Amino acid sequence: FSVLSRNHYMATRKACIQAILATDTALHFQNVKKVQMLYEMNSEVLDHAAEIFRDSRDEDEEPNFPIPEVVDVFKEPSTKQTLMDLMVHAADTSNPTKPWRICQIWVQKAMEENFLQGDEEKLLGLPVQALNDREKANLPYGQIGFIEYLVAPFLLTITKVLPPAEDMLMQLMLNLKSWHKRWEAECSPSEEERIAMRGRLAEVIRSFRET
Repeated sequence: FSVLSRNHYMATRKACIQAILATDTALHFQNVKKVQMLYEMNSEVLDHAAEIFRDSRDEDEEPNFPIPEVVDVFKEPSTKQTLMDLMVHAADTSNPTKPWRICQIWVQKAMEENFLQGDEEKLLGLPVQALNDREKANLPYGQIGFIEYLVAPFLLTITKVLPPAEDMLMQLMLNLKSWHKRWEAECSPSEEERIAMRGRLAEVIRSFRET
């Protein structure tokens, strides 16, 4: 940053702070809405770009994205900040989109951090959140919910603006199915619970297939 002018430094600093603050889970659905609005305001250009991208990929050509018309959209100052917020928040919630082996490793690390906080809360006599209680947390069930309610809707919206993210979405669906298998194997759910869970997963997969 030392080579930046004072004005450029302040603008860059502001953009970085905004992008970091946008990772707050309390702002998640607001972020989804912003990306959806970006798509709706530029749907004609973005849909055309997505079609070109998919055609080039299907023909084993170098993926063509973004096209010049999309670059013009992305150059808008307000759009730049939305895209920065999107990228950082997507990275922050990207663990379920990693290959299955890596996904499991990082989930375990993230959950251990939560559990350590829960251990401290117990020692201090404070209420312990469900995800922080190592004796009560259900890892597969929790990951299914995380994907279903947070990551999948966000990524489904992102792919409307950034079609190359579709590969992440495909891996997300594979991991969702893997967490489902692990939940059935480890948690011994009742038949009623199995049916309810299959219905939930079917809805997520239906949304994926409609993209």
